[in-house]
Amino acid sequence: RVPENGGGDTLWCSLFDCCDKLSPSFLRYLETLTATHDSGWLKAFGTLSNMVENRGHPDNSTQDLVAVHPVIATHPVTGWKVLYVNRSYTKHINGVTQEESAHLLEYLYRIISDNHDVQARYRWDPNGVAIWDNRSTAHCATNDYSGKDRYGVRTMSIGERLETNPKGQTKGEALRAQQSVA
Repeated sequence: RVPENGGGDTLWCSLFDCCDKLSPSFLRYLETLTATHDSGWLKAFGTLSNMVENRGHPDNSTQDLVAVHPVIATHPVTGWKVLYVNRSYTKHINGVTQEESAHLLEYLYRIISDNHDVQARYRWDPNGVAIWDNRSTAHCATNDYSGKDRYGVRTMSIGERLETNPKGQTKGEALRAQQSVA
């Protein structure tokens, strides 16, 4: 339920488009890396209480809610490359020093936050509905709804294991290839 005067904004970022912001050689390097993600902090909110026991994939069986994902994953439906890091969950990049990880992550987070041409803003209204794919978008609620009630229903798929497909393309590469065929 969103108040009649609105319920704030949510900002989404296309993680497909973020890959097109990276040079081809840097993108290839990032495809060799994995990162450790930790969503255990969500337990404090009760958000994952019904998912801790059975999260759908054998690799998702620990109680600590920690997973290792590729830094550049391939979306299982589109086949496009996706930058798969998130300031709230990604704790470090594996296989590099802590200092290198911190620098790489900060740069990748800035790709997500500083490029307004890969972002969309949605202003919530009382009957608003938004649907997005967490495998290809990053999102955050703009903290502009202080004192207003917000109510939402969230549905999530669980259990999928993200992979990197070396034959995958960025969104830009795939769309340019389609245009050259047409």
